[in-house]
Amino acid sequence: MKMHVLTVLIATGITFFSACEEPLTGERSDNIAPETRLFLDTVNTVTTALVDLYWDGDDPDGSVLGFIYSVDSGKTWTFTDKRNASVVIPTNGKSLALSRVFVSAVDDQGNGSHDQSVFFNQANIGPEPFTDTDSSGTFTAGEPFFDFGKIDPTPASVLFSIRNSLPVAQFNILAKLPETTLPIVTILLNPSDPDGNNTIIKAELALNDTSAAAWIDIPIDQKILTLSSDSRDTLSTNTTFNILLGTQLTPSGLKLPGLKLNNLNRLYYRVTDNTGSKSQITNLPDSSENWYVKKFSSAGEILLIRDHSNGDADKWKAILSKTPGKNSGTFYNNLDILELKKPNGEVVLSPGTGIVQLKATLNSYRKVIWYGANNTSLEYAQQLVPGYLSKPNIFGKSGKILFRTGFDRNAGTTEIPMGFLPIDSLNFSFYYPDGKKGNGFISSIVTNGGIRKDSFDSNFPTPKPDLSFFNSLPDSLLYSGFGSSVLNSYFTFVPNTNAYILYRLNFPRKSFGENWPVTPTRYFGFGTPAVMIENLDRNLVFTTIPLIYLDQTTPGYPKNGYDNPLIHFLALILNEEFERP
Repeated sequence: MKMHVLTVLIATGITFFSACEEPLTGERSDNIAPETRLFLDTVNTVTTALVDLYWDGDDPDGSVLGFIYSVDSGKTWTFTDKRNASVVIPTNGKSLALSRVFVSAVDDQGNGSHDQSVFFNQANIGPEPFTDTDSSGTFTAGEPFFDFGKIDPTPASVLFSIRNSLPVAQFNILAKLPETTLPIVTILLNPSDPDGNNTIIKAELALNDTSAAAWIDIPIDQKILTLSSDSRDTLSTNTTFNILLGTQLTPSGLKLPGLKLNNLNRLYYRVTDNTGSKSQITNLPDSSENWYVKKFSSAGEILLIRDHSNGDADKWKAILSKTPGKNSGTFYNNLDILELKKPNGEVVLSPGTGIVQLKATLNSYRKVIWYGANNTSLEYAQQLVPGYLSKPNIFGKSGKILFRTGFDRNAGTTEIPMGFLPIDSLNFSFYYPDGKKGNGFISSIVTNGGIRKDSFDSNFPTPKPDLSFFNSLPDSLLYSGFGSSVLNSYFTFVPNTNAYILYRLNFPRKSFGENWPVTPTRYFGFGTPAVMIENLDRNLVFTTIPLIYLDQTTPGYPKNGYDNPLIHFLALILNEEFERP
């Protein structure tokens, strides 16, 4: 029986073993196997799986080169030239386990050459350790190595009683999946371990299948993952998710198989701690809910974002399905629609992941129509639109966007996040030529009311839009309904000098004998208010008018394949203006 002299310190439930790292020395003599010392046979206190061990050894006829130790009953051995090591003792998934650690000293009287196989008690424990200076993965002549002599054939050992708490895998409650999504979603992971989160060494994700082959490893230090299928793929029904990391959507190179398009899907998540214990599997959504993933329809061509509770997506689809596409004989009848608000007003995207998911979705499309009412998600737009317009998307080009919102009549200008728009301020009022004051807050458009293109003359405010494009626009877009209709109340606005004016509100007072244009002094809030503008880069068109209602067929239409001026306008924006380099 070997002599054991062990000193144990207990602190916060963890067993620590005193350690020092003085050089290993000894008197040289004839080669005799070294002796190994641990300081106790058994640790009676229950400890966690991570422990710091101290050992020592003597070689009667030479020096101790180092030690080999095993934490799995001798199945594998690790070498160290130190007298201590921090080790994780496996529990094989058990919450309480007895485990014995073995340590044997190695002397320094080797054979002078590197051995690929070291035999210890008749078992091959692998090659002698070496420094892989050429990064070849194998020993190369001249590389430093530890030349093993004799190994203590009767290892010292100590028995531990190990308590291990299972790790916990959770999807963050702030990352609830919408009931229906495009194949682009962001998830928020929340792993934990009662023994310390730093004990988690592995995280895995699976989709629709929990068999062994379905799991893929994911980075344990990333808590925000975006799963994105390729929007250019409109044919597959079973495909894979690409995994993007963090808020910057950094490609990971990882793929998650098993995605079912136009079908229900479910995610599975688990983690493993440093003892090999796995958490229970958690799923998203939970068993009480469903997650339906729609396949892409438009090959990344156009995304329609519905950002208010009015149920007019069908009207948009009807109009765009009649709008000629950029290729002859095609129409915009395959739309991908992203809901930010349901008809009951419920916000669709989760607060913890919504902006990241929306950013990833925008990056998958060349063009976007984003339309809302007075409660449009301007905070999202403020953060995402500038990057969408300026940075390359998955097609290698920056995007183009037609954006519509009204403004809250009770909010001051400084309270509205509108820095992404080329507007100076809101018009709370404006003035007619005779000095009479008009309300800048418009709540309805009457029959034949709408918006009208300005006259391109010497009075046109600068900067002036491209003449060829401007002249190709329809003269007016008029309301097709009867009577006065409330149309998502809005404020008119004052453009800044980074905007071209495209359309103004069409309401000169006929009873006062006013004709179009009302007055040349109309730019900064006086005269007829501007209601549609374009930025100087010509990749953003902004309006406060609910265009979808301005589909009256005016004299001269249908013409050139356009049923009405609104379809004509949309075709010019989508096929010509938004196809500019």
